[in-house]
Amino acid sequence: MILLSTLLWAPARGQADSIVCTGDEATYAVNSTYPYNSIFEWTVEGGTFIDSLGSEVRIRWNDRVEEGRITVKEISSFSGTDKYCEGETKEYVVDIRSTFAELEDDPAICEGGSFTFSPGTGYDSYMWHDGSDGSQYIADSSGLVWVEVRDQYGCSDRDSSRLTVHETPDVNIEVTSMYPDKVSISDDSASFVAGEVDYITLDAGMWTSYNWNTGEMMSTIDVQDTDVGTAEQGRRSEDYWVTVENEYGCAASDTITVSVYGKLRIPNAFTPGGDQVNERWSIPALSLYPNCTVQVFDRHGKMVFRSSGYDAGDYWDGTDRNGRKLPMDSYYYIIKLGNGEKPIYGTVTIIR
Repeated sequence: MILLSTLLWAPARGQADSIVCTGDEATYAVNSTYPYNSIFEWTVEGGTFIDSLGSEVRIRWNDRVEEGRITVKEISSFSGTDKYCEGETKEYVVDIRSTFAELEDDPAICEGGSFTFSPGTGYDSYMWHDGSDGSQYIADSSGLVWVEVRDQYGCSDRDSSRLTVHETPDVNIEVTSMYPDKVSISDDSASFVAGEVDYITLDAGMWTSYNWNTGEMMSTIDVQDTDVGTAEQGRRSEDYWVTVENEYGCAASDTITVSVYGKLRIPNAFTPGGDQVNERWSIPALSLYPNCTVQVFDRHGKMVFRSSGYDAGDYWDGTDRNGRKLPMDSYYYIIKLGNGEKPIYGTVTIIR
């Protein structure tokens, strides 16, 4: 009987005996104490032969296999005869460590968001494409992301993924009307006089889906004057907003304030007495006429007040053009709307 020594292993990358990494190549050998020529029969489970040179064999260990097994038997022949001897089969077991970095395949996010990549936990080290070494990587811009992980045995794996960032909808509510000259429109507001304009249309543009605060799910909605105010009321305002989504599910919102004024009513008196009640000559509907002018004269024909435009900050407070309080009396006014219509004349009384 031929006696064979214990299998000797030439380790890959300096790992401990009997532990290899998935995909590693390693050389294994036996020493024979028999002085005659021998042949060696090798078998491998869990790996692939790369080369065999008599008492040595080189093996690549396969993926996703936890254990490898090598067996070898020596067969020697006697010179000049047909006799031979077989040694006993030697077996060697290899612990195959599999390390797999698994990033989510090509995720997508919406602009303004972020995505957290994680290859798994329990590794000794992580190396990301940007040189960082955390167990996770947070990305907020389009591009390639890769990571290499390494476990306690030095086994490593790499995986990559590409993040796509989709644009957020640039939604802006547009206002249209059959009477555009009677609707005042700014970036985030629209206003008109009840009765002069029956309705306006709010248009959110072309997107995949819509959700208005009114419950409607169309690209456009109509706002009736009676939805907001009536001709008998003063100014009334309502906010309308919509949330839209594009084909990638990215969402954005926009809001517009719709104001409806009662018919142009001009008070014939006000009481600037310091009690914070009816302190100014308030004509809210005049704000719909940005080119209007308001002039006020005393009984002697002297102009005591003038305004180009007439918004809340312009309302007359009962003082003259030098800021002096005017006495209780009736004053004459001329209001020019600036739209080609005839001027409006009348009197207003200061009551103190």
